[in-house]
Amino acid sequence: MKLNVGSAALVLVNSIPFSANATQLLLGENSFRYRYSEYSEDSIEEQNLASGSVERYKISIHQFSLEHVLNSDWALKLDALSETMSGASPWYVVEEDSSLKQVMTGATIEESRDDLSIRLFNIRDDSVITIGTNFSIENDYKSIGATLGSSLSFNENNTTVISSVSHSIDSIVPTDSELFPTRIDNAKKNVSSLSLGVAQVINSTTLFSYTMSFSSSNGFLSDPYKLAQVGDQILADSRPSSREHFSHTMKFRHHLPSINSTIHFDYNHFENDWAVKSQTFDFAFYWEPTYKWMIKPSFRFYEQSSAIFYNPVYDSERVDGFYSSDYRLSGFKARSSDIEISRAFKDFNLQLIVTDYRSMNRDNNLSEHPGLVSFNRFTVGITFKY
Repeated sequence: MKLNVGSAALVLVNSIPFSANATQLLLGENSFRYRYSEYSEDSIEEQNLASGSVERYKISIHQFSLEHVLNSDWALKLDALSETMSGASPWYVVEEDSSLKQVMTGATIEESRDDLSIRLFNIRDDSVITIGTNFSIENDYKSIGATLGSSLSFNENNTTVISSVSHSIDSIVPTDSELFPTRIDNAKKNVSSLSLGVAQVINSTTLFSYTMSFSSSNGFLSDPYKLAQVGDQILADSRPSSREHFSHTMKFRHHLPSINSTIHFDYNHFENDWAVKSQTFDFAFYWEPTYKWMIKPSFRFYEQSSAIFYNPVYDSERVDGFYSSDYRLSGFKARSSDIEISRAFKDFNLQLIVTDYRSMNRDNNLSEHPGLVSFNRFTVGITFKY
């Protein structure tokens, strides 16, 4: 395996989350990783509930990752995920006594999802080419996609240009469509994405990167399971059939040799042609008190504006016919914090991660959503090197 793939590329790839990093491959190491997570959403507060169950989603998640060097030029990475979920989901919003109330479904939703991602890396002295495909299967949803990526290092491997293109084709077949007249029988969606970035080694302890991304979605972009109150009618969730978004991401990494720690700071700005704008601030502190232990506290702040056609309830019909009371299209802010602890042994290491996520209204006016989600997640993992 050629190791001279660029200092900037190595550090940047090392900062990408579990499902995407290929650092071990670039270093010529084989590994297998397993993680199990329990995700639990907080029950909806009684004062925000109009009808339905207060119990929200609980999800059990299994993640597998295999990184294997095939020969001196090629490496393989497989990622698989299997999850099962149960509970109730927000359905639509009503106004009662001048207050917004969330109508929930019954706690009868039982769903599963299986994902598989396959990627091949062609590793040269100063470049990496990535070819990949991915599959996702749910009870009512199927997706297949492909991606092509590249990185090229120069300037004595201190500068790396990174690019990627991807495309996916999704099929939606909602369950129980024969029981609910507002649900479609089937539909399709296509998503194309493009990203271009640069990573620059500033000095022996500092790295900065910038990435610009564009994505275009076409087809059925509504949620077949959600409704909206329009005057005295309950209508199907209806959104435009196209969406384009831009995002800008900056990453800063700084190593502190005196305490064997690294500071990670990320900023992302996102906006789309549905008028949703968001910004995300991520801060993480990697501390290795000894060569066997790693402790990483991290914090994230997120804020977004609402879609131009979003409203929790509608007084009358819109000219364009678009309606959505989905809290994910509302204006809100959120904060999350987690702590990760890792212990290395001779041939494997163990990880423990605890995450707490809280979302909240941006202000107290009537347009804010009563069904915002908060959750906790507990993750344990093990990684073997071979």
